[in-house]
Amino acid sequence: MIRELLMPRLSDDSEQGWVDSWEKSIGDPISEGEVICTLSIDKAAYLMESPCDGVLEEILVADGEVVPVGTPIARVRLT
Repeated sequence: MIRELLMPRLSDDSEQGWVDSWEKSIGDPISEGEVICTLSIDKAAYLMESPCDGVLEEILVADGEVVPVGTPIARVRLT
């Protein structure tokens, strides 16, 4: 089963954000709670933790790409 990871709302008034950097690569195993990437909005950076155990199947948003809240940014194959 595949789970999509979405760009979260990083503040009450944020409508978009961007990926600063991916801490994991495609094919890497990930555990729930493990940091997989750093996200940013205009004035702050956030560590995104994996909500599940699995393998990073696909990265959909490249470093520096700005996307709206709710946009899929990666896919994880659940284990």
